[in-house]
Amino acid sequence: MIKQMNLFDFIEPPVQPGEWLQESQLGEEMTFDEIAQSVGKVIAIDKSTQSHAWYKAVLVEKILERDEYDGIYRRLIYYDGAKQRGYISEMYFQVEGSRSYQRAWRIR
Repeated sequence: MIKQMNLFDFIEPPVQPGEWLQESQLGEEMTFDEIAQSVGKVIAIDKSTQSHAWYKAVLVEKILERDEYDGIYRRLIYYDGAKQRGYISEMYFQVEGSRSYQRAWRIR
């Protein structure tokens, strides 16, 4: 049986939270301020190990802000398909080169 193709056969479905991504699917790297402006959108975060690069799609659910004695403390709360929500403090996006340095990208 031959199936007739239509325009929608060429459109890739949107990336869903929890999907593992290829490096070719990553767009521009994001700062934490850009992530904070992306509430409700799906972005990619780095889940790489020392031996393999891994990228996971996550839904930015909210940014928690708390006043502290030395400024505002912010934390990304995200959904990646699991029951528990994930969270990453802003400070991990700022300490480049550290073992726990965190990165995020837009998805193409």
